[in-house]
Amino acid sequence: MRAFLVNFVRLAKTTTEHSKSALQMGSPLAEYHLLTIWRIEAPVEQVYEAIENSLRWPKWWPGVRDVQQRACGAPNGLGNIRRYVWQSKWLYRVMFDVCATRIQKLVALEGTVEGDLSGVGRWSFSKEGSVCVVHYDWHVNSMRWWMNFTAPLLHSMFIRNHIRIMEQGGEALANLLFAPLVGQLHLDLCDLKSHDPRWPRK
Repeated sequence: MRAFLVNFVRLAKTTTEHSKSALQMGSPLAEYHLLTIWRIEAPVEQVYEAIENSLRWPKWWPGVRDVQQRACGAPNGLGNIRRYVWQSKWLYRVMFDVCATRIQKLVALEGTVEGDLSGVGRWSFSKEGSVCVVHYDWHVNSMRWWMNFTAPLLHSMFIRNHIRIMEQGGEALANLLFAPLVGQLHLDLCDLKSHDPRWPRK
C-alpha cells in the first residue's frame, strides 16, 4: 500500500506539471456546455428570488456545500463575487468564484466563472401561463489537472453528475416554493454540436 501511495503521488506531481505545461502552451482543456431547463408552476418573482439569493442555496439545494460572499461590487449588484463549493455523489468537490456581469431583474442573471472551472454561467427566466421557465446555460472548461487528465474516460461521468445536481436543484426549488415541478430537460450542447451538421461551427 505504501508503494502504491508513493507511486500515486509521483504520478500526480508529474501529471500536474504536464497540465501546467499544457495550459502554458494553450492546449485545449476539457469543455462542458450544458443546458438545463426547469418548468415550475410558480410566480417568476419567487423563482427569481430563490435563484438570485444564492447565499441560501446550501440550505435547500443538495450538492451545494457552501456559498460565500467575496466582494459586494456595485450597488446594482454588478461585480458582486461569490465563491461556490459543490460536491457530487462521487465525493469530489469543485470550487469557483462567480463575478456578476449581468443582472436584469426577473429576466436574467449572468456571471464569469474562475477557479476549478472557468467560463460563463447564465440564468434566464420567462413565463408560459402559470409556469415559470428557467434556463441555465453552463459553458466552462475544467482547470483541475486530474479532471483534464481523466476527461477521456470520465467526461460522461462529470456530465451525469452535473445533470444529477441540476435535477436535485429543480426538485428542491419546487419543494422550497411548494410548487409543482412540471418538467426538466438537460442537454449537452457540445454533443449536439458534434453530431448535428446544422449546428453552426466556429
